Amino acid sequence: MHGIHCCLSADKNGEWLTLSDAAAKLGVSHHQVRKLIKAGILTSQQIMPDAPHQIRAADLSSEQVAAALNEKVARVD
Repeated sequence: MHGIHCCLSADKNGEWLTLSDAAAKLGVSHHQVRKLIKAGILTSQQIMPDAPHQIRAADLSSEQVAAALNEKVARVD
């Protein structure tokens, strides 16, 4: 309403994503993205505990994220 954003992803410039946006870009569920964050594979920021995760879009293409997702796919096959 007043242009005041509480979250970095609210700017919608593509640099910062919500957890759901990150999941959509990776083609996985938001639960999988939470697991990556909890495991320390994908970094996120929160302005306070229980606030929405803010994920830098560039971090989705890290080797660690790709390896973790490939490992998950290999276990399913």
